[in-house]
Amino acid sequence: QHFTLAKAQFASMLALPTRLLNNGTLKSALAMTLRRRASTAKLPRGNSEELGFYYRHPGSVTRSQMLMMEGFGAFMWFYVLYHTYHYPQYVIGHPDYPNPRKWTDAELGIPPA
Repeated sequence: QHFTLAKAQFASMLALPTRLLNNGTLKSALAMTLRRRASTAKLPRGNSEELGFYYRHPGSVTRSQMLMMEGFGAFMWFYVLYHTYHYPQYVIGHPDYPNPRKWTDAELGIPPA
């Protein structure tokens, strides 16, 4: 009985979209929306710089600037990977962390009672 009730509710929820789809109203509304989105997504023809398309021009990068950036990136990754391999305690922590339960009152600075 529960299954037939759920099936009836599902069928009633699909009634309106099915009716609109059969009439063609939903199809035309969907097509109009897609057309509108596609028309606003078109880029203007021509050079975007001539049309003033950029807010800020990114500029051009020379060969020497590109080599400097690549060299800096290579050095940075070398530094990170080298220190991760040779000094893993900086990444995963020190394995010999002291147990605070073994500390005495004198070590904690608590005066004797």
